[in-house]
Amino acid sequence: MRAIAVANQKGGVGKTTTSVNLAVALSRAGRNVCLIDLDPQAHATLHVGVAPGADGPTAFDVLTAGQPLSAACVPVTDTLSVVPAHIDLSAVELALAGTHGRESILRQRLAADPRCRAESGADDPQAGRFDYVIVDCPPSLGLLSLNAMAAVGEVLLLSVWDGEEGPGRLIGHAVVPLRDVALRPRGSRALPAPRWYRLTARKEVAEAAAAALRGELAPLALLA
Repeated sequence: MRAIAVANQKGGVGKTTTSVNLAVALSRAGRNVCLIDLDPQAHATLHVGVAPGADGPTAFDVLTAGQPLSAACVPVTDTLSVVPAHIDLSAVELALAGTHGRESILRQRLAADPRCRAESGADDPQAGRFDYVIVDCPPSLGLLSLNAMAAVGEVLLLSVWDGEEGPGRLIGHAVVPLRDVALRPRGSRALPAPRWYRLTARKEVAEAAAAALRGELAPLALLA
């Protein structure tokens, strides 16, 4: 199973769009996918046709109430399930204040779920295992994002640079915190996916930012 978090502390960079489209594309390709929505805005939940908190536990209950992942998984199609978000997620740091190991709760829930432990590539396609877990992170570097990055093996970092912020600021506010607090302890790979927009000197700006990302993340980064 591959577990991928889509993250950045900045809003409007395409995290939810990427998460939903990646999950749906993989499911349409015949892969069993679990989409975990950790954004209190619950847009990923809504985009796959599930009403946040309408029925049963949500990601908030998985993190704070000891609910197993299976209790919150809502089937969307035969190959796509979602763990819905809820506005209550905005209070998760308060709810877990003083809880030991609160940054690794999601990792524990994934490890305890048989569908996440099952070996990918088994002969029975109906075994119910997840081939992919996609985690949509909120626009912050708080506890929700830390849980996501501690639970996965790969982080897809979507970066938007409008040309007015230098690469150093982008890296200082996004890449370095993600790398230092979550990636190194887990041995994960960061997969930066630059998405350039509003650029006046597209080639020069893109090359400068890409070079800065390579320098900061190497050897962790795999930059296409």
